[in-house]
Amino acid sequence: MSSAIQVRELKKNYGSHIVLKGLDFQIEKGEIFALLGINGAGKTTVLECIEGLRPYDSGTITVNGKMGIQLQSSSLPAHIRPMEAVKLFAKWNSAAIDYAMLNALGIKEMEKKQYTQLSTGQKRRLHLALALISSPNIIFLDEPTAGLDVEGRLSPHKQIRKLKPQGKTIILASHDMAEVETLCDRIAILNNGNIAFCGTASELTDTVGKKYFIHIKTQQGDITFETDNIEDTLIQSMIVMSVSMGAFTGLPPSLIETYGSAVKKVYKANGVPLYLGLVTMFLSAFVHLMITCSIILLLAPVLFEAVLPIHLSFFFLALAIYIIVSLSIGSILGLIVKNQAKLTMTAQLVFLPSIMLSGIMFPSDLLPDFLETIGRIFPAFWGYRLMLDHGFCFENLWYLILVFFAAAIVCLFLSRQKQ
Repeated sequence: MSSAIQVRELKKNYGSHIVLKGLDFQIEKGEIFALLGINGAGKTTVLECIEGLRPYDSGTITVNGKMGIQLQSSSLPAHIRPMEAVKLFAKWNSAAIDYAMLNALGIKEMEKKQYTQLSTGQKRRLHLALALISSPNIIFLDEPTAGLDVEGRLSPHKQIRKLKPQGKTIILASHDMAEVETLCDRIAILNNGNIAFCGTASELTDTVGKKYFIHIKTQQGDITFETDNIEDTLIQSMIVMSVSMGAFTGLPPSLIETYGSAVKKVYKANGVPLYLGLVTMFLSAFVHLMITCSIILLLAPVLFEAVLPIHLSFFFLALAIYIIVSLSIGSILGLIVKNQAKLTMTAQLVFLPSIMLSGIMFPSDLLPDFLETIGRIFPAFWGYRLMLDHGFCFENLWYLILVFFAAAIVCLFLSRQKQ
């Protein structure tokens, strides 16, 4: 038999409440298998039926191997010490104590404490050690990191990973998708008493997509926000960040250096209009930003699995418009502010809100209404939407055109004053 566990038509009722409606799945030897679901989905019921701790109404369960079990909720005598518990379990199972495993889980560090003195994380690690004492072939872990902080999860995760090369079969129940995705070979999702999905994490994302839902529950009610697929908008987000940084923190210092130095005198001495300096640097910055964005477009799909825009012609047109508008605002900063120290502060006051409120960091719908309104003032908000697939439309374009013409008039006025 290659399967460690086979479950066929498993059904379980609690009175009139049907918990399991005929589950069918099998777990192969040597794999880490996860049961995923919300609280109350039936994960613990499934495990306890397989473990023999809970009777089931119908179906068949076949287990091929020696079991080690970490229950979702368990306890030990209040005054027993960790090593006393380890030795007691080892004696019951006629097993040698694996001190390397105990050290990895930090059991030796707490050996002088009584059970009541242990933290939640220490108790969970001790229960895991006791489940492994008998060197089982099949290990059941029912929410092994429940109640633990990020640091507290590290040692159980590390120990679980060590068990896989030893050919151990591990069944993990959890409602933490990040934990399951990191540790497990396959996932079964329980929903309303049925297995809604069974397969790998990548198969799951291929099936349901990679959209993210943010659910906020308050006294006023529940709100759910749907974000874009990260890969679908990653290129646009990276480009908005790069263009904003180049336009607001790259171009203005060059303008200050030109109009506040001997270069200005050279222009005047040769009868060259000062606005040509602005035009030259503007074009240079435009070319550099286009090259930078093109590199992002080429590398992001390779390095980060980002999705290329569907219509590249519209994308590059939107990109060019966004760069021109952003540089026009950067030009105003460089012409108004007269020294580098003040420019750095001013540029940051424009750059940071532009990025934070544009929608590239998190959905702008999550912001309070007044912050969302402020975000619409910045070109990044509109440029980002203009570059999205099917985003090139007048609704996203008109504001950028308005800002450009307004900025061009201001730049013309300021350059004449400099003359």
